[in-house]
Formats: sequence, structure tokens, C-alpha cells
Amino acid sequence: MGIEVILCSGRPRCDVEKVSRACGASRYIISSNGAEVYDYIGRKVDYKDMINIEAIKELYKIAEEYDATFVMNSGNVRIVNKLKYNNNTEIIPSKRNYRSGL
Repeated sequence: MGIEVILCSGRPRCDVEKVSRACGASRYIISSNGAEVYDYIGRKVDYKDMINIEAIKELYKIAEEYDATFVMNSGNVRIVNKLKYNNNTEIIPSKRNYRSGL
């Protein structure tokens, strides 16, 4: 019918791409809450409007000051300040794009 499904998510690019490929959606994905449009077949960013690193550092600092959990996706990177625990075992994501701290 000529209808293309384009996935849009707040998740990082790599997560959205995985789902898009699995369900046979469009080659284009919108990630990081609309901050990036990516063509995973052509391997190119068609649109990008990311928060700058200085703003991320400031928000991270505020989260630490108030003992709040900080999770931010920027492009293909996820930045967090606290790790999750399951049965007293630290869960560390296996993805290479994971960063703890700045």
C-alpha cells in the first residue's frame, strides 16, 4: 500500500535500529526523543540537534547533588550516574556505548 513505518523513540539509535530491523520498518529511525534522524542502510545522520556536552555535564552535576538518577541518551551513547542492582548484583549493560559518569 506504500505506507512506510518509521520508528520514533527516546531510546538511543542502536536500540531503535534493532527493533526497526526486526519488525521490517523503514530504514529511517528517529531516536533520542527526536534529536536524531538516522538512515541505517545508508549509515548516515540526516538530522541532528543534540544537547551540548556542557549542558549534559551541568545536568549530571545537579542530579548528583540531589542524589537523583540521571539517564540521558545522546546519539548512540547512554549516560547514567547510577547502576542498577538485582539481588545485590550489579547489572552492567554489555553495550559498548554505555558510559557511567562524565
